[in-house]
Amino acid sequence: MALASHDSELADVALSAAPVSLSAQVNNYALAGFGKTSGDGIFAQTPGTTDYVLNFGKVSQGASAFSTTVVAENLAPSLYSDFLSGDFTTTGSGFQIVGLNAFNGLGGGGQTGPIDVTFNTSTAGSFSETIDLLGTGYYAGAAYSPYTVDAALTIEGTVTGGAGAVPEPSTWAMMGLGFLGLGLIGWRSRRAVA
Repeated sequence: MALASHDSELADVALSAAPVSLSAQVNNYALAGFGKTSGDGIFAQTPGTTDYVLNFGKVSQGASAFSTTVVAENLAPSLYSDFLSGDFTTTGSGFQIVGLNAFNGLGGGGQTGPIDVTFNTSTAGSFSETIDLLGTGYYAGAAYSPYTVDAALTIEGTVTGGAGAVPEPSTWAMMGLGFLGLGLIGWRSRRAVA
């Protein structure tokens, strides 16, 4: 770039050409979310929101426990993204949740966890519990303030009570023989009267 003075009141001073170098970085904002990595249940995101649902559906009382592993995520692209820090709170009941630990410095595309969710089927009823991810997006040295980035995962499931005990095959056989015997006695007594 060549510079020169053009003020008529000042003497022209020769200015030397000097290179100018600029550099900048534009980051994607951090975006909090959840992801399912393995296990039972149907996992879905409510479109256009940061709300997620893990639904175990209807299960019979006394069935074996259901379990799922989920993670908290920074859904921003991995290149040039703000960092995410956060902590968790829960509301509701019915599930055992392990691994809700505060985290810091989660880059774009990163995950924290695992968060293990277990659904015990020993008690009948409908259950719902929500995990709130209270997140903050930031970039060290940026000219803007940290900002709130939250997400919520609602876990649902229903345990239905048993319909009563189902007789074993040997019980059905004994009942059948008993009815057969009663039928035979009734048939013989009608035959003897005739």
